[in-house]
Amino acid sequence: MKPNYRLKEAREQRGWSQARVAEQIGTDAGNVSRWERGYSSPSPYYREKLSTLFGKEVGDLGLLGENDHVPPQPRTPDPAGIASGEQPLETLALASRILASLSYSVFWWTGLLMLLFSRKDRFVRFHSLQSLLLFGGITLCNVVFIGIVSALSGPAPNLMPVHTTLLSQPVSQGQAGFLDSIIVLAVLCVLFLNIGAALAWGVGIVMALRGRYYKLPLVGHFSEKMKAPLSSH
Repeated sequence: MKPNYRLKEAREQRGWSQARVAEQIGTDAGNVSRWERGYSSPSPYYREKLSTLFGKEVGDLGLLGENDHVPPQPRTPDPAGIASGEQPLETLALASRILASLSYSVFWWTGLLMLLFSRKDRFVRFHSLQSLLLFGGITLCNVVFIGIVSALSGPAPNLMPVHTTLLSQPVSQGQAGFLDSIIVLAVLCVLFLNIGAALAWGVGIVMALRGRYYKLPLVGHFSEKMKAPLSSH
């Protein structure tokens, strides 16, 4: 058999490895490698899986032999919808989508819980990591903010403007105004971060229920990088 350059080209256009394709259709990377090199041909079951995954006809992927005919294909999803690496919605179990959405429900606690109990599910693992990084980072920022305000404010800080006494030491009026400005800036930063986290919380739940690998700003890239090493443990 001749090498299947069409299948290889379709895979490389999406930037996927053979292992990534194999994981999404439920086989191993060795089979995908043999199909691309022409050492073997996928069964009708995997032909349909590959056709759905890439959004192309079986013949366009070079999966038909000389004596094969093109079977009727079900309607395939829009290729643009899976170009970013997400699985088609119908290939994701409803349970996976529900568990992935629940990972955002109670901040990083449920993210950690879903990560521990659903590590074999790639989709749940991605969203639980994203939830853990998002809310863990926001929690850390809030702790740092409280520390800054506690350090720069008096022992019983009032509402703004704050009468600062840095670590209970007397300061000049100019220094007090400068420290108050730092506190106000910290308050604004934390306010915007928490508003952004609330928006990301809602987006994460919706995208998880829709079966999409949606990367949230800042944390999505790290979730994508971290989910692969965790799957090997």
